[in-house]
Amino acid sequence: MKVSSSIVVMSITILIFLGGVKGERDEKEARAAKTIQVSSDIEASSRLDAAKGAHARALKLQYDADEAVASAQHSLELAQRAAELAANDVKQLQDEVHAIESSIGS
Repeated sequence: MKVSSSIVVMSITILIFLGGVKGERDEKEARAAKTIQVSSDIEASSRLDAAKGAHARALKLQYDADEAVASAQHSLELAQRAAELAANDVKQLQDEVHAIESSIGS
C-alpha cells in the first residue's frame, strides 16, 4: 500500500505542477492579449486624433475659401460699380464734347 499511496501523491504533485504551468501560460497569454489590446487602443486613439486634426484643417480651409469667395464677390461688385461710374463719366464727357461742337458749329 505504501507504493500505491506514493504513486497517488506523485500523481497529485504532477497534476498540481501541470496546473500551475498551465495557469502561468494562460496568465502570459492574457497579458499578451491585454498588451496587444492596449497597443491597438493607442493606435486607434492616435488615428482618431489625426482624423480630428485633418477635419479641423479641412474646416479651416473651407472657412478661408468661403471668405475668399465673399471677398472676390465684393471686389467684383466694386469693380462693376466703378465701371458704371466710368461709363457715366464717358457719357457725360461725350455730351459735353457734343455740346461744345454744336456751339462752335453754330
